[in-house]
Amino acid sequence: YLDEVIISGDFQKVGKNAFWANRIKTIDLPDSVQRIESGAFCYTHLEEFIVPENIKYIAQNAFANAKLKRVVLNESVLAVAEEVFSKCPDLEIVVIGGAVEEIQAKSFSECPSLKTVVIPDGVKSISEDAFEDSTDNLTIYCNEESYAESYAKENNIQYTTLVLDSIDNQIYTGEEIRPYVGASANGKRLSLDTEYTVDYKNNINAGSAKIIARGLGDFKA
Repeated sequence: YLDEVIISGDFQKVGKNAFWANRIKTIDLPDSVQRIESGAFCYTHLEEFIVPENIKYIAQNAFANAKLKRVVLNESVLAVAEEVFSKCPDLEIVVIGGAVEEIQAKSFSECPSLKTVVIPDGVKSISEDAFEDSTDNLTIYCNEESYAESYAKENNIQYTTLVLDSIDNQIYTGEEIRPYVGASANGKRLSLDTEYTVDYKNNINAGSAKIIARGLGDFKA
């Protein structure tokens, strides 16, 4: 079993079932990789996966049953495949890239810890069962009058149009880090402490910090 994987060279894909049931916790893929095939990271111990910029295709079941807590899809992935992140018991946060047009069947099914999914305006199709058995604590973050908003309403999923800006990785200083967090709703930039608040947790030691944003007034979820 491997804890960490660094792949170098001109590989263009991660093959089918390549790391199936391996205990890898981190992986570094070269820019040449464009595809991740089915089952590639199924049952792994990966806790976070930020998709490299050049990857355009991630096949079904690629990350099913993994230990993922956070997934960020890049701006080149066009679709979220069937059951690609299904049955990930610890998955909490998903950020969908701006090029994604479709979220397919059971993409995030049976993910009981799922709390936050950010869906951009480019998404025009979401399978009715994309979030099957994953909606107890789920909030969809989207823009007003978007397809995602309509989908959330039709499927009785909690949603909010309060959307936070992305935050770059921070450098460890040994002191509390409180990066500015911008927010928008309904296409309007919001004012911090007037229309929304931000709280920080676990933001001193190296690792994953948490930022908790709450809308105020008309923007209260």
